[in-house]
Amino acid sequence: MGDLPTRADVVIIGGGAVGASTAFHLATGGVPDVVLLERETLASGSTSRSAGGARLQFADELNVGLSLRSLDEFERWDALIGEHVEFVPGIAFHQHGYLFLLEPLMARSRVAEATVPAREATLERRRVLVGQRARLTEELAAVDARLETESARVLRGPTPPLAASELQKLVKDLLARGNVEVRSERVLPAADQQGLQEVPIEMTIVGSIGDLVTAISHFERADRLLALKDVKIRVVAPGQPREVTTTLTVAGYLLPGGESSKSKIKPTGKEDD
Repeated sequence: MGDLPTRADVVIIGGGAVGASTAFHLATGGVPDVVLLERETLASGSTSRSAGGARLQFADELNVGLSLRSLDEFERWDALIGEHVEFVPGIAFHQHGYLFLLEPLMARSRVAEATVPAREATLERRRVLVGQRARLTEELAAVDARLETESARVLRGPTPPLAASELQKLVKDLLARGNVEVRSERVLPAADQQGLQEVPIEMTIVGSIGDLVTAISHFERADRLLALKDVKIRVVAPGQPREVTTTLTVAGYLLPGGESSKSKIKPTGKEDD
């Protein structure tokens, strides 16, 4: 190995196809001082083990352009190299041509075959749904009708405090029909229940067992949707076993965001006769 120069305009490390081509084009392009370093012999690495094909088919324009430029230089190799060196090494460039067809088709076939069970299952589910279309449409219409009917029974609100006030008046009107006395009442915190706001109140009433049962029975026929959440009964006094004190927790419901029902709602809590 000769002595290496102490300086150079360009130093290229690696004497394979890329390094040698870079050095050649720099030198022929006007760069006078180019040094190419290779620890073994030129093209002793992966370049000497390559298939040596010139491929023109790529997915992006840049690679296609580079390949076309390379093909042009391969075709003019002798004349191109001969302008700069005395000995022109032949490259045995033979243009037989090749085309990628078989492997992509086989790969696509394997992918398609692997997805057949999932596609068949999806198709079967869609077929079943199509067959159930009439029944599902009928059931959906029934659900819509029920929702429309039930939405007319929610509290008008539009806020939980206002809804609680409406509920208190409604429950007191219903209890009055049962000949019981309301001793106390309070509003409990509202809570979300399956898409509705549940507005509960607590009332303490005094009356006989019979009057209590009669009063509570009116809840089922109210024009608002009511839920009896809790009942606590205790005797008022040992000498008056017929009179009991009952604490009721009753809840009404409010649409989210204070939405009002499109259906007509009766202005009072009185039941139909």
